[in-house]
Amino acid sequence: MAEFDVYMAYFESATSLVNFDSKHYEQALALACKYGLAAFDSLHLNAALISSCDEFITTERPTSPLFRVPGIRILTLSPPLTR
Repeated sequence: MAEFDVYMAYFESATSLVNFDSKHYEQALALACKYGLAAFDSLHLNAALISSCDEFITTERPTSPLFRVPGIRILTLSPPLTR
């Protein structure tokens, strides 16, 4: 139940919500095809782009295809890669 409360608090603090329509799904598919994104990554990133977000924060590593997409600053919470 604690996890549910965290999600509810997060979504209640949202300053805007994006209503997706078929055009947005087509844009997300185009992003996925062009940059090699997974389906949910392309949907999330497209929502950020169409709502003019300043940043997109992810847990993906910097080697992820997400970081190839121009037009938005992408930050990761993933620990630095070590060799």
